[in-house]
Amino acid sequence: MLSPADDAFYSGIHAASHAFHRLRWLYDTVMIANSLTARDRSLVRELTLRHALAGRFVAVAFAAQEFFGESLNLDCAGFAVPWLWCRLTPRHTRRMLERVDGTTSTLLEKIGCRLDLYRMAGSPLKAVELFARQTDVEIRKKWYDLRNPLEPEMLARTLPD
Repeated sequence: MLSPADDAFYSGIHAASHAFHRLRWLYDTVMIANSLTARDRSLVRELTLRHALAGRFVAVAFAAQEFFGESLNLDCAGFAVPWLWCRLTPRHTRRMLERVDGTTSTLLEKIGCRLDLYRMAGSPLKAVELFARQTDVEIRKKWYDLRNPLEPEMLARTLPD
């Protein structure tokens, strides 16, 4: 069982780590944050600083305000605004909402989702490093799938009765 502060921290970081791919996770964070006491709010701040996730928590606060018009009422004072993070434009918000439906099937959509994550990187160099690593993984997966097509008899053996 998590304490309310742990729950708010984990929920916010989880939503940000998935680039707000599921708005339900962000909304859960808003609901949890609304129920926190002043002591719990200070604990969330301490956890954020201890784990060096201030950029992600600022992104959570911005996204909660942008998507739901709700303030998290968490103390983000002194947290550095993540590199490239700015108020979301209506077009970007629309794209994020479209991806919530799980429509990241094309490479461009996957890259768009990844870029949402890289907006929270600490520096341009770190963002490029993350982008290169994830793109390499996606390309390797596609290449493996092309070279090793799943045969119908293999599929039949892997399906439950």
